[in-house]
Amino acid sequence: MIQSTTKGVLHFEDLEPMMFERMYRSILDTEGLYEDIRSYGIKGSDEGVDILCTRKGGTSKYFIQCKRYGSLTKSELFKIVDRIISGNNCYLNQIIMVVTSCDVTRESYEAYEKYAIEKGFSKASIVDRTSLDSQLHLEKFRLVKERFFGTEISREEQARKKIKDTKKAKN
Repeated sequence: MIQSTTKGVLHFEDLEPMMFERMYRSILDTEGLYEDIRSYGIKGSDEGVDILCTRKGGTSKYFIQCKRYGSLTKSELFKIVDRIISGNNCYLNQIIMVVTSCDVTRESYEAYEKYAIEKGFSKASIVDRTSLDSQLHLEKFRLVKERFFGTEISREEQARKKIKDTKKAKN
């Protein structure tokens, strides 16, 4: 059996912070579920918001902060919430999302979620390392993965094709 050439988790730490933000923007574009996607972190002073968008057919704004960190503590998550609140006057009953290159403990996630809702957000979520990795390994995001992690990743696709062809030959 041929094994994929990508072993383990993608190396998000190899991306510059700006490229990490662009990668997530590309994921949102590829998903096709969001509209009016605006990138602010890439251009500089973002007031805590790297990406702002709405879900198609919805009215809630998503305030997205991307953090390419090795770890993210509860207090750092609280600071993200506070920074978005201080820089934006239209956050009430909206959605806050942190996209990070690390995994977050359950305790930190739950405390962040509670804190953000107490501050007026309708929902708080985190897209962590494991979620990003799983998402980028879906066929739908193959081009995003290749763009940000190189074309050598295409060997993974070749391995999948060989497995598929081998199965066909056996039948």
